[in-house]
Amino acid sequence: SGLEAGFRRADRRRLEVLIHEWLMLEATRAPFSVEATEQEIKYDSNGLCLRFKLDRIDRLNQEDDGMPLKPSRLILDYKSGKCELRNWTDDRPVEPQIPLYYLALHGDAAATTEALSFAQVRAGECRFVGISEQPGALPDVSSLSELPNNNKLKKELVDWPSIIPTWERRIARLLDQFRHGDARVNPRSSASCQYCEFGPLCRVYTLKTREEENGG
Repeated sequence: SGLEAGFRRADRRRLEVLIHEWLMLEATRAPFSVEATEQEIKYDSNGLCLRFKLDRIDRLNQEDDGMPLKPSRLILDYKSGKCELRNWTDDRPVEPQIPLYYLALHGDAAATTEALSFAQVRAGECRFVGISEQPGALPDVSSLSELPNNNKLKKELVDWPSIIPTWERRIARLLDQFRHGDARVNPRSSASCQYCEFGPLCRVYTLKTREEENGG
């Protein structure tokens, strides 16, 4: 119908503007090449194998005094919503994908991973939200050492080599809980329940009411 055609034209125009905005941001980057998109990878932890499709991997073309360094990678995870570095923190991270991607690619002798970032593709707010081992990997992205000391991620990670053991312990603990069927009613935050349809089944609101009545 004419109405549907109008919606399609409007949406096509919206996407054209958004893609242009994103490409203009990409154009400000130092030289790089796209190594892979939608790459299938897996991560094994104590007999449990997780499989993913990683949005994008870039190869960073780094040099030192004109001499090429060992190839390094950037892991990108596309998001249409607002992104925060703190989403990789805490024992139950909000966005565990990039930590899992990083662990899955760790040990690949072909290249080291020296930058991790969300690709926030959002009208008027396109940006990279991440960290790198060295400064200058991405526009407006700080190296881990440049993050302020009060940054939540900086508090968890002492330096770049500490990422692997920190995230390995965290993911192993989560997978161990899954393996043992840990299904306690324990939302990470109240926002977790906002759109959940299983409130009557898990009785989370009943439990909250009891805690409030008991002064908990």
